[in-house]
Amino acid sequence: MRPLRKYRPPNKYTSSVGNAAINTAALCSPYIGSLVIAALTQGAAPLADLVPRAYPDVLPAIYPLAARSLLAHLGKLRDEGRAVEVGGAWSLAA
Repeated sequence: MRPLRKYRPPNKYTSSVGNAAINTAALCSPYIGSLVIAALTQGAAPLADLVPRAYPDVLPAIYPLAARSLLAHLGKLRDEGRAVEVGGAWSLAA
């Protein structure tokens, strides 16, 4: 039996009104990034406490999935020198 290919959703969609392609990744990433930075401006906190700050509209049942997404964003910010993790608490870099 062959393994299934990983599903990759398209990152561009064509408008039903015209031929314009919308790059959804380019639109969503800055928005999510701004939510994460806003959560960090409220003070240092562990990942579990940052989830409801960064994603206030997410149901608690979805927090484990949201935490994985948040951790990826925090890692990106850390790599850019914009966030740090000290003792399990994340904060904006000084």
